[in-house]
This record gives sequence, C-alpha cells and structure tokens, in this order.
Amino acid sequence: FQYIGTNGAGKTTNMRIPLYYYNPSGKRKDHAIETSKDAFNTFYFRGEYSFIIFEVCRGLNEDGTPDLYHVAVYRHRTIVPTFLFIDAPYDLEFYRNSSGYLCNAVDLIQRLNREGIRSEPVKLYERFKEVIYGLNKSKEMAPFVFAQPRPHAISAMRTIPGILSSIFRAEAMKTGTLKEALIASLG
Repeated sequence: FQYIGTNGAGKTTNMRIPLYYYNPSGKRKDHAIETSKDAFNTFYFRGEYSFIIFEVCRGLNEDGTPDLYHVAVYRHRTIVPTFLFIDAPYDLEFYRNSSGYLCNAVDLIQRLNREGIRSEPVKLYERFKEVIYGLNKSKEMAPFVFAQPRPHAISAMRTIPGILSSIFRAEAMKTGTLKEALIASLG
C-alpha cells in the first residue's frame, strides 16, 4: 500500500479521516491539524454534492462474501456534517441522479428510501464515534457497530480514540494506559 502526493495534497488528512483523527466539529484542537489548513467542513464539503464515503466490513455472510455497509458523510444546509449510515455496500449508482450526475444528500436519502435500503443519520461527531465503537446502545444503530466492547470495558473503549490520536501525533504517552484499554475493550 502506497500513498503518494505533493505537499498539501491531503495525504495525512486522508489517513486521519478513517481513523477519526480529524475532528469535523472544529471545536477541539487536539487532532494535530495545522491552523493554516482550512476547516474540515470548508475543505471537504464545498457544495451540496460533496461526500466522504467509508465502506465497512462487519464480517462474512454465510456464503463467505463480505457483509458490508457504508457511511456517507455530507453537509447539507448546516455547519456540522451528517454521518449517514447506509445498510448496503457502497454503490456509485446510489449517488447518481436520473441524468447520471452526482446527486445531493436529499436525493440520496429519497433514493435509498425508494429502494427499501435502511439508512440512519447521525448529526454529531461524538455520536458517530459512539456508534462505531459500540458505545451507543440504541437498537437502530446496532448493525453499524464496528468494534463491540465487552460489557465491563465501556470506559476503556472511550479512551481508545484519544490514545490513538496521541500515537498518531507521536506524543509521549503512557503505554500502560494503552495496553490496559486495549486488553479491557477487545479482550
């Protein structure tokens, strides 16, 4: 795996995005994004046809094929991005309108509804992290958990994003804290 690009092209940012190190709220400054860079929302969501898409594998189906869902991150008439969990593998056709052009988020949701594909929006970054780390206990979000903690490991799971962020920034940290959190949460 190689990641190549000129200075300022977004290589580091794109590595941070799937690992949740780039905080889209812009409120906290602990994610090592230089102040000279545009805010996440400004840079990645310049218009209503802008999406960041993550495809996630939950495991394997009975037939051995990957059990996939995807998350479309977009901003529609708000400052804060929405994370739309879509219970289907990524398909470019979901994102095209009847003319073959990229659709906006409203059209995407309408198309998913017409095709009977379940989608669940999450408006807060913190809630998004709670869903993928298995800290949100709502039934509608259960299919989208990426890392299910053991029952007694909830507090340890809450520390993992911060610990990983410290590693990514190459800061000094207590390795014992990381070890304890990983052992408690992943068993």
